[in-house]
Amino acid sequence: MEIIVEIPDEIAQRLNLSQESLSRRVLETVVADAYRCGEISIGEVGKILQFSTQLEINAFLEYKGVDLNCDRAELEQDIDQLSKLKTSFLELVDRHSFKLPKHYQFNREELYDR
Repeated sequence: MEIIVEIPDEIAQRLNLSQESLSRRVLETVVADAYRCGEISIGEVGKILQFSTQLEINAFLEYKGVDLNCDRAELEQDIDQLSKLKTSFLELVDRHSFKLPKHYQFNREELYDR
């Protein structure tokens, strides 16, 4: 859908934005407001604005001052997902770490002598 918005020239000049930038700004404002009102989902926010990660969506909504519309089930799902990610990260760290000798002390001078 294409929508035409008329803005007085003196205001458009003060905004100092290209037509493309202004179009994006209007789109972002409409999308943020639609999400705030519960008219679209967080997934639709990402799809409309072509964000590739949840982090981008959350940052956008925070920038626009919009609280996340999450229910308890969504929060529990996020917590579960983060817990799984934490576990897999810690397993990866364990696989790629090694034990230092018990009496090892880091010697910065030795590092620079090389």
